[in-house]
Amino acid sequence: MILLTGLLLGTAPVEAQDDPVLYELEPTDITQYRSKNTATLQIVQLKDGRGVEDPNVIVHKKNGYGQTTSGTYVAEKPIAEVVTSAVVEALDQLNYKVSPEGKFKLSGRINSVDRKDFPGLLDDSIQFSLDVSLQITTRGGDPVWSENFIGNGKVISSMAGGDVIREEFDDTLTRVVRQLQNSPTLYKALN
Repeated sequence: MILLTGLLLGTAPVEAQDDPVLYELEPTDITQYRSKNTATLQIVQLKDGRGVEDPNVIVHKKNGYGQTTSGTYVAEKPIAEVVTSAVVEALDQLNYKVSPEGKFKLSGRINSVDRKDFPGLLDDSIQFSLDVSLQITTRGGDPVWSENFIGNGKVISSMAGGDVIREEFDDTLTRVVRQLQNSPTLYKALN
C-alpha cells in the first residue's frame, strides 16, 4: 500500500514542523468494479485551479467571526500532488495499471478546497468540500471519459484547529476517491 505524504498544518513554514502526518487510503471492498480492470493509464499530475499563491495551502484560517485571515493551514507537499497520489492509489486498488506508456491518459484539476465555519454557542460546525474534475483521453487526445467529484464533510468541534482541519481534509479526500472508485461511467469507459 502506498502511503501518501500527509498534511502538516499550521502557519509556520513547512520546514519548521517536526512530525509528518501520513494520509493513507484504507483498503475497501470494491469488488463490483475490480475484477476485470485491465486498462493501463498514464497519470498526469492534477492542476491546481484554486488560484492560491502557495500550492501547499489547504485553506485559510478564520477568526471567531468566520472571517478569513492571513493565516493558513498548509500541507507538506502541494495539494495537487497529494490529491494525484490519492487518485493513483484509488486506481491501483481497482487493479488498473499505472504506467508512463499507458493506453489512456488521466489528467484533471482541483477546482476548489473550501471551508465554511458556522459558530455555535458551545461548538463550531465546519463544512469542508473538495471539488476535483478528472478526464481520460486516448494517447492521441480523443476524449474517453470525464467526471466531476465533490467530497463534502462536516465536523462539529469546540476546537477548530489544525488537527480538525487535517482530519476533515483527509475524510473529504477519501470521499472523492471513493466516488471515483465507484464510478460506473469510469468502469464502462475503460472496460
